[in-house]
Amino acid sequence: MPYLVAVIPVYTNEEGQTKHLLDSPKLAKTLKYMQDNGASMVLHGYEHQYLSSETGEGFEF
Repeated sequence: MPYLVAVIPVYTNEEGQTKHLLDSPKLAKTLKYMQDNGASMVLHGYEHQYLSSETGEGFEF
C-alpha cells in the first residue's frame, strides 16, 4: 500500500549545529528502503525552522 513520509533534510539544533540527511547514512538507507517498499517522500520544508529554534519547532516562513 502506498504511503507518504514527510522529510526535513536539514536539522539544526538550538546551538546552531547543522546536520544534513546525507550525514546520517543509516537514516538515508532507511528512507531508501521505505521508498523501495511503497513510500513517497514529501519535502516538509528544507529546515522547517524559525529564527534560532530547533528544527521542527515553529514555522519556516
